[in-house]
Amino acid sequence: MANWNKNDRARLAQVALRYHSNKDASIALGIGVSAFNRACKRAGIESPNLRIKRQQAEAQARRAARGT
Repeated sequence: MANWNKNDRARLAQVALRYHSNKDASIALGIGVSAFNRACKRAGIESPNLRIKRQQAEAQARRAARGT
């Protein structure tokens, strides 16, 4: 998957949403974790690990806003 086309990017986005970790997503695509991270970054797709970090930060911000 050296040259990413439109179909590859769509598949990358689907896998990134479906799996809970970068490791599982990279295994599903048959590439290494580092290659998966680079591909997500180049395609502008949020990787599973970044999605989890963002969701945790949003939840923490909501809790702080509530004062809990």
